[in-house]
Amino acid sequence: MNSIALFSIKGGTGKTTLSSSLGWIFAEQAHRVLMIDMDAQGHLTQLFKGKPTKGQTKLYYSLVHEQPLAEMIVPTSHPNLF
Repeated sequence: MNSIALFSIKGGTGKTTLSSSLGWIFAEQAHRVLMIDMDAQGHLTQLFKGKPTKGQTKLYYSLVHEQPLAEMIVPTSHPNLF
């Protein structure tokens, strides 16, 4: 498993654009891609039209209360991109 993290304190630097493009490219190349949207506004989730189910565990609970990350995975329209 490989990981790529994009981080900047400053807004408007292209983090969401770059990460969404990389995720899509890797998924198109048949890699299974899990993208974690830690933006408070959730722009990456909105971009891929991810729709968490009602009552689905939030990322906060995984980080603070050690809930399993697998409970938070939301599928997208692309079969390899979550």
